[in-house]
Amino acid sequence: MDSTSNLIARATHLAPLLALSLVLAVPAVHANDDDNERPTASFTVSPSNPVTGEPVTFTSTSTDEDGRIVSQAWDLDNDRSFDDGSTATVSRTFDSAGTYKIKLRVTDDDGARRDKSVDLVVRANPEPEPDPDSGPAPPAGNTPPASFPAPVINGPKPPTPTLIGPRLLDPFPLVRIRGVTTRRGARLDLLSVRTLGGTKILVRCRGRGCPWARKTVRARFSARRLRSVNMPGFKRRHLRAGTVLAVFVTKKGMIGKYTRFEIRRLKAPARRDSCTAPGRARVRRCPA
Repeated sequence: MDSTSNLIARATHLAPLLALSLVLAVPAVHANDDDNERPTASFTVSPSNPVTGEPVTFTSTSTDEDGRIVSQAWDLDNDRSFDDGSTATVSRTFDSAGTYKIKLRVTDDDGARRDKSVDLVVRANPEPEPDPDSGPAPPAGNTPPASFPAPVINGPKPPTPTLIGPRLLDPFPLVRIRGVTTRRGARLDLLSVRTLGGTKILVRCRGRGCPWARKTVRARFSARRLRSVNMPGFKRRHLRAGTVLAVFVTKKGMIGKYTRFEIRRLKAPARRDSCTAPGRARVRRCPA
């Protein structure tokens, strides 16, 4: 066999090996596993032009084109912590006029997330507040500023005081609570009592999350002045469903105010209003 034939034979023998080497040398092409699209975060605000003391509802309208939304977290106080709610709808009441940044963070079933923030302008409520320096204000009904997150009623309208028997505190104290609902109960931001000076405020707390079991605060200011007294321990306080708060506002020789709140899951606290025995932290029916 001549040299030309040898070369042809060797080339024929090596051809399959060369073809196999070329196949192995070509890099494998894989589908892109990182093709998940991030969700779209959005929400509505109602009412769109809120005023102080009015409950504002935020409702998520977020979507995910290639999956589903598995979690929604809210930051309603701009503290960079999304711990003010985990449901599609949350509420908050604003005490002061100004611009507030509201944020929503949504996560899809592949772990991708997106944030949405809105600057909400809250205007001052045109209704005038009682002037604490002008002396006791005349009784003006019992519908307090809205709070937590729906309006609350301050109990039955006190009757006109008479000279027979103990008199009611006048103006009748107003108990307010503010916060947001959660899956486990509620997160409180405020528990306050609007009262004349010289009264004693007793709060009893029973349940998980209570800052204490019993707390007494005296309204140490002029008996002619009407002020709000904030109870300590309820700033960003998480309370479990079933927790009960009982508030007694008393003054010696006078019929006082009693309010009871029971914390509920994803609902405003259940509220009950009544009166107290004269000068004592004991519940009694308000006089007719």
